[in-house]
Amino acid sequence: MTSAYYPRSERGYQKLIDGQNSPLRFLALECVALSAGAGWSRRPDGCEAVIVPLAGAGTVTVAGHARLTGRIAREDVFTTAPSAAYVPPLHALSVTAEEGLEAVVVSAPWDEPAATPMLLPAEQVAVATRGSGVWQRTVRTLFGPEGITARLLVGETINPPGNWSGMPPHKHDSAGPEESLLEELYYFRLSPPQGYLVQLFYDRNGWHAEELITGEGAVAITRGYHPTVAAPGTTGFYLWALAGPEKSYKVSVDPAFEWMLEKARS
Repeated sequence: MTSAYYPRSERGYQKLIDGQNSPLRFLALECVALSAGAGWSRRPDGCEAVIVPLAGAGTVTVAGHARLTGRIAREDVFTTAPSAAYVPPLHALSVTAEEGLEAVVVSAPWDEPAATPMLLPAEQVAVATRGSGVWQRTVRTLFGPEGITARLLVGETINPPGNWSGMPPHKHDSAGPEESLLEELYYFRLSPPQGYLVQLFYDRNGWHAEELITGEGAVAITRGYHPTVAAPGTTGFYLWALAGPEKSYKVSVDPAFEWMLEKARS
């Protein structure tokens, strides 16, 4: 099952993806758009969460057995890395916007002891260039495999016009010595908004699907290889989050594109 999920145009709160409207079992995505001075809160539950600003700034407070108050902010997803906050299970999250704030919250179920709340400054986000030629892109890793999260892996990709990302094509839909079982979601923004990306899904047994991504929205990924390509003149941004039964990132590359691994190392 693959489908696109688009947020409502009005400001406020929306649970965009969860187990009720998607095939995901380990991931959920919420969208928050607040006017200046407005607030939003999230009750404690059996999930860990990461809140990432897309535009604007606000004050976050995380409260539970540990407490954290700090500021998250970003000017623009295409040019700047964000600050972000980690919310452990059984901790409440509240946000108050400054001049305005647009943010997403990704979460994964976790009912065991986890790390304490954390504010991630923008300067601590790992930024790297991946690939080469028409499959070069910028990757920002917020919480990677070695990070403090119990289950979540969170980051961002900037896809230049006409370029591919998610290359070489890889998958993570089965558990084994060489591959992790991980669900994934992408949350997209485009510049200009009237451009588009094509999100592909396929395996080597004949199954394939695709989504035309326009404006701002998300996709859920549970199986197959899943490369992305941007239309000429369109820069794509997507926040990505992964989670599964275990926190382990091992992927299988499509054998037809293993030559890319060597080219990337050269």
